Amino acid sequence: MFNTSEFIPVGLLSDIAEDFSASEARVGMLISVYAWVVGLMSLPLMVAVAKVNWRVLMLWLVGLFALFQGLSAVATGYWTLMAARVGVACCHSVFWGVVPPYAVATAPEGRSATALSIIVTGSSVAMIVGLPIGRIIGLYLSWRVTFACICAVSALVVGVCAFVLPRVKSYSSFTLRQVPGMLKNRMVAWIYVFVTVIVTSYFMVYSYIEPFLAQIGRYTPERITFVLILIGFAGMVAGVLFSKLYVKHPRWFLLGSSLVMVGFTGLLEPVANWIALLSGLCLIGAVAETCFNLACQDALIKRGPQPSTITVATYSGFFNVGIGTGTFLGGLVTTYAGIAYIGFWAVIPAAVATAVAFPVMRRVILPMEQRK
Repeated sequence: MFNTSEFIPVGLLSDIAEDFSASEARVGMLISVYAWVVGLMSLPLMVAVAKVNWRVLMLWLVGLFALFQGLSAVATGYWTLMAARVGVACCHSVFWGVVPPYAVATAPEGRSATALSIIVTGSSVAMIVGLPIGRIIGLYLSWRVTFACICAVSALVVGVCAFVLPRVKSYSSFTLRQVPGMLKNRMVAWIYVFVTVIVTSYFMVYSYIEPFLAQIGRYTPERITFVLILIGFAGMVAGVLFSKLYVKHPRWFLLGSSLVMVGFTGLLEPVANWIALLSGLCLIGAVAETCFNLACQDALIKRGPQPSTITVATYSGFFNVGIGTGTFLGGLVTTYAGIAYIGFWAVIPAAVATAVAFPVMRRVILPMEQRK
């Protein structure tokens, strides 16, 4: 539900814009501000709730999440919707800092990896099922009904959590003072820069894929929904490729995924009129972005400073800064150059990041045999 909520404006961008008599770029700021709040507030909010019992914290988080979804559904204007989305983003900021360690702490002995894989599966289901269903509800009823449904399901989840979640005391010793020392690590710093720029490039396109497909590709609403479902399978495809290829060729895997991102953004407009090609290209671009994300996280966990939870939490912050910046820049391109050119402009940060950062990155992402 959290992942469905984060990206649901992508599938309903045109409808929200029409309801508020706003441009797609202005509505796209709902995604930008959401991501920026997650990026900026993850660490401060995690520190603030570090000592709270995880069961109590989860109940409050999901309860507030449901409340803000309900406020989104009854928003009277653009700014009230923005305020509700900021509230959701604050819940999101803490949620992803608590869920992984909570899952590990409550899993049976020796099953922590399974617990984490269930969380990853939930994220994939959000893109494959949650986002398309939310879009379908929005198309045939209203985007407000979509948010109301998320509110209702989340309220049910609160009730279930109250019965099934065990009490687990937080043992976090995380402090903000650890962040500057962590950023002095060259590998970590470069990964943060690299991922921010690559994610910026991808979300310049992805955040506006729905109006792009409608206006440039002339897709019907049903075909747009199909493409969004197809993109949702990227997580599963990327997971298979990562497990098969990354271990043997980590540096080439990272380079290949970033190069594919360059090709994806550059080819978007030229193939817009070919349904099969554009659908396949969207899937390939999403797979490449997910593969790149997995490779960077692997490098942080295995070769970054400990504890890895700090580096990964900060990584999530930079990732969301990339989401917000990409959506913001995509909105500028849409407003001043035209939505047809978002791919041409998005290729610039992807190409620069690949050309500049990879020569540095490849010296620290070691082959598997060297790690041993």
